[in-house]
Amino acid sequence: MYHIPPTGGNMCLSNAPIPRPILLPTTQPKPNTTFTYSNETVNVQRVVPSITPALLLASVKPLLNEYMVGSVGAVYQFNLTGDNGGIYFLDLKNGLGDAGAGEPPIGEPDVILKLSTTNLPRLMSGQMKVMSAYMSGQLKVEGDRSAAMRLEEVLKELNKTLKL
Repeated sequence: MYHIPPTGGNMCLSNAPIPRPILLPTTQPKPNTTFTYSNETVNVQRVVPSITPALLLASVKPLLNEYMVGSVGAVYQFNLTGDNGGIYFLDLKNGLGDAGAGEPPIGEPDVILKLSTTNLPRLMSGQMKVMSAYMSGQLKVEGDRSAAMRLEEVLKELNKTLKL
């Protein structure tokens, strides 16, 4: 059994150095990695289909249910920039839920998410995580930040059905 002294040293009880682990390279490619095979360069990347925000939210709307509304309890407003940009909403607080273009029809949004139309499908598909998008500046959040974090769990459930 090894013991690491509180000073951060790497000696065991017998004062012999603790062997360092050997890290072996993985064989699975990472996203956005370039490989060369016999003079041919291949870029490995998960591709999200090009889809308009209105179509994306229209495909989500039939999947909303009372359980999801009860467990989330938040209204999201998406302020999108870029082609087909504008204001869209996802209501997971009222009735059986709702989604569509424009501001939420019932009350004020609990959280406003500002991002580009190219990042919305990435966010909805799970390719882009809410926290990493926020930390990198690709997603701006106004309002209830905990509601914004709950969105990621909702998107995971929706992706099981949508298979984005």
